[in-house]
Amino acid sequence: TAPTTTTCGTFTNDASRICSRQLARRYYLIQKAKMASIFGIVINTLNISQFTTIVSQLQSKLHKHDRHAYTLVISKLNVAKLTNFAEIETFVLVGCSLQFSGLLDNREFHVPVITPYELGFVLE
Repeated sequence: TAPTTTTCGTFTNDASRICSRQLARRYYLIQKAKMASIFGIVINTLNISQFTTIVSQLQSKLHKHDRHAYTLVISKLNVAKLTNFAEIETFVLVGCSLQFSGLLDNREFHVPVITPYELGFVLE
């Protein structure tokens, strides 16, 4: 029974450390995004009509806080495609989170990539 407890304890500690690192990274990106004035709202889905309300709300919030927003529709999203938009200081990803989960934690990217939920923290 002791090895199982040790293994479980190690697993819990590792998971806790990984989680803490990921949360710290997300917090850092939110803080960095607070300084941005130009945002790119990226729709990463073929069914755009489902997200028009969300995109409109994001645009309104950004405009209310004197921030500029560009709306982009990009399929098969990757870092190389986003680097083509050098003037954008923060990207907000709208769409299926499974398709861009790797981008949210990608350290190769030069500007914050955040979720609509995180944008709420940026603008508060």
